[in-house]
Amino acid sequence: MVLELGGNAGVIVCADANIDFAAERCAAGGFTYAGQTCISVQRILVEDGVYDKFVAALVPRVQKLKVGDVLDEATDVGPLINEAAARRNIEWIEEAVRDGAKLLCGGQRTGSTVTPAVLTNTRPEMRVNCMEIFVRCHVERFTDFDDALASINRSDFGLQAGCSPATSFGSPGRSRHSKWAV
Repeated sequence: MVLELGGNAGVIVCADANIDFAAERCAAGGFTYAGQTCISVQRILVEDGVYDKFVAALVPRVQKLKVGDVLDEATDVGPLINEAAARRNIEWIEEAVRDGAKLLCGGQRTGSTVTPAVLTNTRPEMRVNCMEIFVRCHVERFTDFDDALASINRSDFGLQAGCSPATSFGSPGRSRHSKWAV
């Protein structure tokens, strides 16, 4: 038996992380299986000092993902479960952009296939931010680790989260008593 619980997984990327490795893992974690797993990375919070470097590393990796037939071994991202799911994704992406989000790449639909999308400047109440959506992630800045952690925990879903690197918990300026609620 398999239970589908839904997801809205978050990742925190701290300034002392290996940025290239974190970008690679976020690209893979967000778009494997067209992002249709309940632990796909959807929300990425990046410490302000390395935000631009992270985005510059993430976007080209996402753009390189090959969209196509899942029977072709070269395909990275296949179709969504049906055309209605693809239309819903595009609707939510377009809604976010109308409300001030910026689309950094992707977000085009052909039938039931959507090119992997990366957004920024989202707000917590936007559906692309707080609901489960596939073939899409968003990346935002943070300055305070505890605020970032609270943002990750502010979700109706709690199946997976990540922090890169783990050594950041004891770093100066970060609370050693931060509580993970995921």
